[in-house]
Amino acid sequence: MPVRDFSGLVDPHTVETRSGRLVATLAHGHLFRVGAVGVVPELAAGLGTVAGDVLTVTLGDSARFHDGSPVMAQDVVASFRRIAGLGDQSPVGRLVAALGVSEAGPRMVAIAFPRGTLLDELRALLARPEVAIVKGGQPGVGAGTFRPTTGDGDRRTLVAWEGHAEGRPWLQEVRLVRVSRTAEEGAFRYGDVELAFEPLRMTPAGTQSARGGWSSWLLVFHPRYRGSGASGGAGALRGWVQGAALEARLGRFVDGRTVPGEVPWPDALSPVTAGTRGAKAMLAREQMVVSYADGEPDSEELAKAVRDLVRPVTRGEARVLPVRGLDAGDARRAGDPPWDLAVVRWEWAALTASQAAFELARALGLSPPSAAEVLSRRVTEWARGVVQRDEAIALVHAERPVALHAKVRGVGGSGAGILNLPNLVDAYVPGAR
Repeated sequence: MPVRDFSGLVDPHTVETRSGRLVATLAHGHLFRVGAVGVVPELAAGLGTVAGDVLTVTLGDSARFHDGSPVMAQDVVASFRRIAGLGDQSPVGRLVAALGVSEAGPRMVAIAFPRGTLLDELRALLARPEVAIVKGGQPGVGAGTFRPTTGDGDRRTLVAWEGHAEGRPWLQEVRLVRVSRTAEEGAFRYGDVELAFEPLRMTPAGTQSARGGWSSWLLVFHPRYRGSGASGGAGALRGWVQGAALEARLGRFVDGRTVPGEVPWPDALSPVTAGTRGAKAMLAREQMVVSYADGEPDSEELAKAVRDLVRPVTRGEARVLPVRGLDAGDARRAGDPPWDLAVVRWEWAALTASQAAFELARALGLSPPSAAEVLSRRVTEWARGVVQRDEAIALVHAERPVALHAKVRGVGGSGAGILNLPNLVDAYVPGAR
């Protein structure tokens, strides 16, 4: 399986990438997980019972860490407290901090939640790869479906864990291979990896596909154009660029099933529908530079399209600038970058529209909705404000398929394909058990 990094092995509580989340789902245990029919128990014996504003969860009798020790309530409490203590260092730190977790017995935990919390939203949060249960609350020993064994450099091996709460998985072994986006198609074609997350230009015979989740290409503006107080009619520029991007139908430059970027979220994760936009004035500049992550073909094509879009608001040159390793975090944190607009690709981690609202705020440095608003799914007004102020602009959204070699069976998308991760728990290779 191709990955960009092994961060999910090192510390699941802080993973920020799809590779990190994917590894965290395999190597670490969670109270719940996302199955084909929604959220289901993993380390928990069931979905829990509710009394007032407290969810009580009993741990499964067979749940074991990879060192053979049982998963106890104290491990769950310590893990939650660590995530909460990480704050913004964890993608879900603020959300977990709104929960009160305590031991209700050796293998039972009580999770107090804010008033108005919807249980489906709470369970979806607890099923996130980042909300992993680790021994003593510290990264090191996990309780996932697959146990890390050997490997160094660009390769790691995980083997089926007999002591998992749900029993031994069908899949016997997972080998992780660190592969760049540009090398992934070749690795798939020559059999070095058996899954591919990047779209294939040529598809080998017998290749299957599963739903791989949503990616979005967001447009990050130079700090001079951000916020309502930005000078020189920057808000007008943001709105004009969005309107021009919608008219240009940029989905033709991206592989996968695409939808226009009318709002910053794909339809499956959007807390708000598109609003009516008024006419926007144009802001002329001497030059406009559009950057993108070097080595990402889709991002390059979109950047060139955006360059052509902004020529009318440029008195001089409009050009593109490849930037090595550019991502949303780099673009947001840049103080005075050498570009005016940055095209960045975002692979969604959220399981719900409320989580997606919180996620976008974190990705682009916006003031986020509160944890109570997220857990009660009261984020519509916040999301509507983001759209009306043009604070976050999406160029296009795409549901990207995962390609699988013919001999791999039983791999489906997680849930409705929202999580952007293939479900390997029930997968198998014929003849291997």
